[in-house]
Amino acid sequence: MSHELTPKQREVARLAANGLTNEDIARELAITVGTVKLHLTQVYKRLRVPTRVQLVLRAQNLALR
Repeated sequence: MSHELTPKQREVARLAANGLTNEDIARELAITVGTVKLHLTQVYKRLRVPTRVQLVLRAQNLALR
């Protein structure tokens, strides 16, 4: 299922799964917080998870962490 993510979405998902805040992710990737939120919204849709906690659990299964 991770193949459905773009490289940027995969990176944002990995950082979120590692506990970084949206602000931290934005700084790390040199993008805006709004862009992080857009990427995460798409990640949630594509991975069919409703929350960040579920994303972390899913990321463990997909080896994104």
